[in-house]
Amino acid sequence: MKTKQNKKKNREFIHQLYYKNRINFIVTIILTIAMSSLNLMISWLIQQIMDCTANQDMQALVRSAWIVIIVVVIYTIANVMYRAVYPRFLQRAMQQYRDYAFSRLTQKSLRSFSKEGTALYVSALTNDCTSIENNYLAATFTLIELLFCFLGALIMMLYYSPVMLVLAVALSFLPVAVSMTAGNRLTEQEKEISKKNERFVSIVNELLSGFPVIKSFRAETQVSRLFSQRNEQAEEAKKNKRRTEQLISLLANDAGIIAQMGIFLAGAWLAISGKGVTAGVVIVFVQLMNYILNPISQVPLLWSNRKAAIALME
Repeated sequence: MKTKQNKKKNREFIHQLYYKNRINFIVTIILTIAMSSLNLMISWLIQQIMDCTANQDMQALVRSAWIVIIVVVIYTIANVMYRAVYPRFLQRAMQQYRDYAFSRLTQKSLRSFSKEGTALYVSALTNDCTSIENNYLAATFTLIELLFCFLGALIMMLYYSPVMLVLAVALSFLPVAVSMTAGNRLTEQEKEISKKNERFVSIVNELLSGFPVIKSFRAETQVSRLFSQRNEQAEEAKKNKRRTEQLISLLANDAGIIAQMGIFLAGAWLAISGKGVTAGVVIVFVQLMNYILNPISQVPLLWSNRKAAIALME
């Protein structure tokens, strides 16, 4: 019963992020998909230009140049619109979320309010909200972009060369194994950061509110030592999470380089052997591998941070 009540309350908080904000949300998603599509189209244009150069086809090269100009203009317009709508969505979402959280806080009884320290409420309305904005809201659009490019790249690869697609998928399992190793660890570290921030805010409130007492007892040295300890604990928790993120990123990048070079060498061999693969196709496969490897390396991290943000709401 308690779990169902918590899920219901959690849905109410999530609802506040989109309440009277759905148009901004939908437009931002449309623009995200549009720009992702144009990025994929740029990869196709690279293949066209390379093959035009290899075949010395000037007419096709001029046609490709005009398409490049059109794509750049459309991408610029979409980017300008995105930069106008996206901040508006985040601003309204977080404003509504904080307003609703504070209104729910004021509805608590005095006894219920006193069960938790003031630091918990301050941390929930400051540090936790920042995490929710970055790891839940902003990550949503990043996930959409990565997954759309991932599916688009797979379709293009299948069109160009099924053989190279199979090889690309096989090589992609290298960064998959790396990225999935520490996902749950990041969730726990995010929770630990929230706890340490709560304790830090608590000690700051206590020390500042008790400043006259500190001065009267000349306890500046002891108080500074206590503040330094809590400050070190809070920064230590954030450092541990950064280290985990950096380790995942490092290993995933190394695996990505191996995968890219593998597909490049295989494509070069197929092109030289006359297996129906052109130089342009080899180049576009290397380009499209970015849209395969980036989601594989980033999605687990983004998804873990997203789950951690939802845990903060709960």
